[in-house]
Amino acid sequence: MARFSAQNTFMGKWDFLKVIMIFVVLAGLSGCANKNFNKAKRLNTAAAYNNFLIKYPHHTLSWEARKSREPLLWEEAKNENTIASFDNYLKKYPRGKFIFFAKQKKELLICEYLKQEGTIKNYLLYLQQYPDGKCAPEKIRLISQLSSPSEEQRDKAADLLSKLGEELTKAIVEEIIKTMRHGKESWSKRLYRSSHCTWYEKTTVKKYAAKSLVNMKSPYVTDEIVREARNEVNKEKTKYRVTDPGWICY
Repeated sequence: MARFSAQNTFMGKWDFLKVIMIFVVLAGLSGCANKNFNKAKRLNTAAAYNNFLIKYPHHTLSWEARKSREPLLWEEAKNENTIASFDNYLKKYPRGKFIFFAKQKKELLICEYLKQEGTIKNYLLYLQQYPDGKCAPEKIRLISQLSSPSEEQRDKAADLLSKLGEELTKAIVEEIIKTMRHGKESWSKRLYRSSHCTWYEKTTVKKYAAKSLVNMKSPYVTDEIVREARNEVNKEKTKYRVTDPGWICY
């Protein structure tokens, strides 16, 4: 019994020593963090705060470091004035104080680039980020709207493209044909409830691109393409059901 008691006493002392050692290590780390944070404050640069945050991402001072870094990073982005610099700010501060100005300045730079490298593909990528972007040509904007979340806007875009047929360039018509054949966007529309099932109807962007081609008057739309478009438009819409949890629908 005495031997067991002595062992317990030894283990108790060892556990106490471990606690003291952990405390000393943590205190040392905290002291290092404070020292590094004060250094960052003294240098007052985005790079200095970056170094601190890399070393101490979860420290209690990390919030203050991020807050202090934001205006410095914004100034750097403005001075550098590149798409990459504004992207860097937006990535680090997706809800930052200067998010509106960062997006605005980035868009202006993208528009400048598009004036020189304005391919249809580049404009469509631009419209994915800026659906209301002002520097995309109207005809390319209509192609983008074929993929709009709004059914009304998709229908309207298809009708306008069809009417603009003779004004559309070969490249634009080819892009519409490409969308009819390979477009991947799709949308589900709720139809009705039946017992414990909800029925939906699925529509794809292919149908809207085809709709614009069916009656399009363009030298680049052949009879074969019209037949292909008509077949796509007349395809039966895909319907599917979603069953309530725990129930079976027949």
